[in-house]
This record gives sequence, C-alpha cells and structure tokens, in this order.
Amino acid sequence: QIALFILFIIVVKGTTAQKNLIEALNQTVIPLTTISPDSSFEDLNPMITILNTKKIVGLGEATHGTHEFAVFRHRLIKMMVTQMNFRVFIIEGDFAGSQIMNDYILHNKGNIKDGLFGVGFGIYMSKEFVEMIEWMRTYNLTQDEENKIRFYGSDMQFTKEAAKRIKTFLIQNKLDTANVITGLNWYMKRFSNYKEKYSDSAMVLLEKTLTKLDSILEKYQLVEDKEIKFTMHCLVALHQNYELFNTNLLRGNPGTRDKYMAENIAWIYKHEGNKKTILWSHNGHLMNNKEKSKKIARVGWYLKQEYESDFYILATDMFSGSLRTYNREKKTVCPTEIRSIPYRKSIENTFVQCRDSVFIIDFKGAMKNPVLNKFLNTKMHMHAIGAAYNGSIKINYIFMKPCETFDGIVFFRNTTPLQPINKKKNY
Repeated sequence: QIALFILFIIVVKGTTAQKNLIEALNQTVIPLTTISPDSSFEDLNPMITILNTKKIVGLGEATHGTHEFAVFRHRLIKMMVTQMNFRVFIIEGDFAGSQIMNDYILHNKGNIKDGLFGVGFGIYMSKEFVEMIEWMRTYNLTQDEENKIRFYGSDMQFTKEAAKRIKTFLIQNKLDTANVITGLNWYMKRFSNYKEKYSDSAMVLLEKTLTKLDSILEKYQLVEDKEIKFTMHCLVALHQNYELFNTNLLRGNPGTRDKYMAENIAWIYKHEGNKKTILWSHNGHLMNNKEKSKKIARVGWYLKQEYESDFYILATDMFSGSLRTYNREKKTVCPTEIRSIPYRKSIENTFVQCRDSVFIIDFKGAMKNPVLNKFLNTKMHMHAIGAAYNGSIKINYIFMKPCETFDGIVFFRNTTPLQPINKKKNY
C-alpha cells in the first residue's frame, strides 16, 4: 500500500508538472494565424523586436521537403526585407553557381531554371521556392541598387561554375593558362559524388592546378574591385572542395563542409559591407553544436563564436505529417509520411500539447519563466531529416538542449510535402 501511495504521488506530481509546463508555453509562445506570404504581418510583429538588431539570422528547417517550412520562411523573409532592412540572402547552395540566381533576381538576367540548376540541389526544385525567388526579383525591380536583395550560396561541393569563372578571368586578362587548363576543365566536367574520394591521379592534378593558380592570381588577391574579389574567392572555394573530398565528406570528417560554409558566410557578410543577412539552411547545419568526441562543429557553432548574440538561429520543427524526399525504401523522390516520434522525451511531444497548432517560441524571452527555463535546459530529441529519409531513429533525430542549440523554434503540428516543379519548363 505504501508503494502504491508513493507511485500515486509521483504520477500526480508528474501530471501537475506537465500541466504547468503546457500552461507556461501557452502564455509565452507567439501564435501564428497564417503562414501565407501574401498576408499582413500583424501576428509576426513580435519578431521585429527579436530580430531587428541582429546582424545575421539563420532560418532553419527540420527537413528539406516541407511545404510549411518554405512558405513560412518566405513570409518571414518578406517582413525582414521590407520592415527590418535585411538585404543579403545566403542559401545552402553552390557558392559560384548561385550567382546565376543572383543575376536573375538582381539584374533580371537569364531565367529561374538556370538559376535553380546553378544553386545545385534538387531540394530547391519546388513551387514554394520559385514563388519566393520571383518575389525577390519583383521586389528588386522597385528598389535602387543599394536596397536590392543579393543572393549567395555558401557551399563548395560543386566546382563547375567556380572553375568556369576563373578560366574566363584568366583568358580575359591574358594570363598563362598552359599549366592549369586541364585541371580547370576537369573541375568543369565533374559532378559531386558524396560517397567516394577523388582518385589519386585527380588529386595530383588538382593539387598542381591549385598551386599554379595561387601563383598566377596572387597579385589580384588584394584588388578592391568587387567582381575580382568574388572571382578570387571562387579559387578559395576550389581549395575548400579539394580539402573536402580529400578528407572524404561522409566517411571522413563531415564537419569539414560546415567549417567551410561558415567561412564563406562570414566572407559574404564582409563582402557585402556587413549588410543584415539571412541564412537559409537545414537545422542540422545552423545549430550551435560541437560534438567534442568527434571534433565536429556545425555552421551555427562557428558563427556563434564569431558574431555571438548578433547571430540568431530560428529552427523549424513539426510533430507529424509528410514531406517530399528521396525515399530510401522506394528509391525515388516522392511524398513520404513522417514516422511517429519514438521518444517520449522529445520537444515535439511537448509542443503538440499546446493550444496553438502553429507558433514561434523565442528562448531568451521564454527562459525568464523558471518552468520554461528548466524545460529548455533539458536534453531531448528533435526531428532532423536530411535530403533522404527512411525513418531511421539513428540519423533522423538529434539529441540536444534546445536553449544551447537554437535561439528559437517555429513549430507546426502537422505538415505537408513541397510541391515539385517541372524541371523542363522555363519560368
């Protein structure tokens, strides 16, 4: 009887604590009445106070294939541009190739199809992303040069456009290409392969090419011309790519990519005169996390070291629904149901009990409440689904303290897949 009584007390205390937690969340979160980019920003107004003084804001996603994540971020970006003067947009895409998209939205040059292929990843081949790009282009048509949105990529996995830009620069400036043309042509023909290192012969060729390019272009490294500076950083991107595949992206140190993406983001921020900047990337890259055992740090960790509280990380998450992804079981890209969360102690299993189905929680403000402070300092699971999905517990979740990993989360009770576009269509 004593044991039963003790068990009863424990259950009652647990139930009361959970009820108090949900009540505290309901009083603290910012409810969203809509995610439509065409709506007013009235329900988003509290975010102006939170984000307006930040230098860089990272907008994350728990999956690459969720409609609600893309549409909400389009809406928030629209507000950040028009009401908070954010002017630089950096995506988890190819550094050099993304300039094709920049030409489209900044100079109304080319077409969005070429821009999408320049960014380099099929995850952006969606109607939602296209609609946001078209809004950026239309917005820029109404602005003077200083106030236009600039579009950049931070990744270094692809090499075609970087090598092409350097080759064009060498030819235009009548510089010696005899010892580098073979290597540059190799880079221009190559496509990213995540699973294999470059061959030994390729590594020898590329090392010689990069060493020679460093020598040829050394005198241009300090030139202040903005276009030349960008071309010189394309050479940096080729060096990064060499080191990335030399260490082996997946079977070696996956943190190499994050380190270089962070370096590229910091370079772009400085290159654009420290203009307020928006990052679009996966939660897994943006999180302020360093795995000590593996010596792997994420983009968010590097940027927090550099910019501290001037860098804000806003993740997105969901309880249930579906996404568009490469389904490992069906071996094709298709809508796929998100499997139920297998962990009782997950942030989603708490958030789903809240009154509102879509809301934002800012951790700094929330942690003034002792109940929420304790909750946000507790380690728990959270969705983290990459470009491919099979429901694996091991690779589709992260285990973290929310307040140490992000600055805020946008939560959706249920989500739907991104809408694909026709890749053969010129938009």
